[in-house]
Amino acid sequence: EINITNSNLKSQINQQTDEIASIKQQLSSSAEKVNHPTSSNTNLEKSLAAKSDEAQKASAELKALKSKPKEPAIINNNNINVEEIEAELAKVKQKLSEKEKEAAKLVVENKKLEDQVACSKVETAAAVPAVNGHAESSEWREKFESLQQEHDKMVAKQKVLQSDYDTEVSSFKGQVDSLKSKNNDLSKSL
Repeated sequence: EINITNSNLKSQINQQTDEIASIKQQLSSSAEKVNHPTSSNTNLEKSLAAKSDEAQKASAELKALKSKPKEPAIINNNNINVEEIEAELAKVKQKLSEKEKEAAKLVVENKKLEDQVACSKVETAAAVPAVNGHAESSEWREKFESLQQEHDKMVAKQKVLQSDYDTEVSSFKGQVDSLKSKNNDLSKSL
């Protein structure tokens, strides 16, 4: 009986030794897992420090660029700012274009009014002989005179606008010529 008990005890000791070895192996594996994140954290911290340095350098470069004085506008020997002249020239050209469009519209409107008055004169002339009474004839005459006055007002207004337009166009052309001359001078001096 002692042998059997001894044998059982040996068997239990062997099992427990195996279990202890298995637990040691698990413990060793867990220790590696615990150490591995620490090395990953160390790598991440190094990478973070490097990126922080890069960000600081970029920030310093940006501050340096912002603090640099702006380059002055191109100025020729006559102290004329080329960019300002070109911008002014573009504005003058745009205004000239707008005024030309407006004048074209006025010419078309004037032509329509002339056509209306001509038609009115023809209708009045055709209607007057067919009228049998003095009252109807004077009514047509009043309408004709009213239309004639309206036409004359429109023509006068169109002439005033045309005159203003011509004055403005000649002013703009003078400015454009002046700016072209300055631009040519600038081009030659560069």
